[in-house]
Amino acid sequence: MGPMAFGLSCVGIFPERVFRELLGIKLAISKVEGFSLMVDLEKDCAVLLKVATESEDAAVFLASNVSAGTKGFFPLAYALMDAFPASEPVRSILATASLYQTGNAGSWDNYEQALAAIESEINNAATTPHHRDWLKGIKQQIEQRRRLKRPRNRGDDYLGWS
Repeated sequence: MGPMAFGLSCVGIFPERVFRELLGIKLAISKVEGFSLMVDLEKDCAVLLKVATESEDAAVFLASNVSAGTKGFFPLAYALMDAFPASEPVRSILATASLYQTGNAGSWDNYEQALAAIESEINNAATTPHHRDWLKGIKQQIEQRRRLKRPRNRGDDYLGWS
């Protein structure tokens, strides 16, 4: 078992401890491209929220490092926004994550997964009105982006090399 596999197995066994340790080295982690917390959001939500709601900084770190495509994302997102209702960084990071559930922030044309999840949450009777408003804003962003035309590859002219 290599160090990465060991680290991932520790997250499942000791999610609070691992999350606290990662918070301590967050500056180093911010330099790791593609890093995300490999956690079970449904199982570990309470433990993660215990730590993340201690400070806005911790909430931003958690929001920045979880995948919106993971089961349990929306309940976690709602809890973070409820804990820090005036935090624009928390809200915007979670909204951005919701837009790009496919894991490809550079994709121009694949919003279907995100749109389906957002619509499902909007139609969920358990979703509170203030969270529904947040979701409707994200849905509107998705619909605007879907209307954008994908830039055509014009060769070197497009890159400004001619």
